[in-house]
Amino acid sequence: MQLICSGDGDIPIFLKTASGNQADSACFGAIAVEYQNQIKVDGLMVADCAIYRTNI
Repeated sequence: MQLICSGDGDIPIFLKTASGNQADSACFGAIAVEYQNQIKVDGLMVADCAIYRTNI
């Protein structure tokens, strides 16, 4: 499960299911872009290092 929560109270605001075999780093960036495209609000996203994906 991919989940985005608000910074003021950790309220879930976006949820998407994913394959259990998918690496977090392969999908975190995509879910952030999908969320921003749906909401259309200027804001700041804070994430851990899994948001970066290395292309090998």
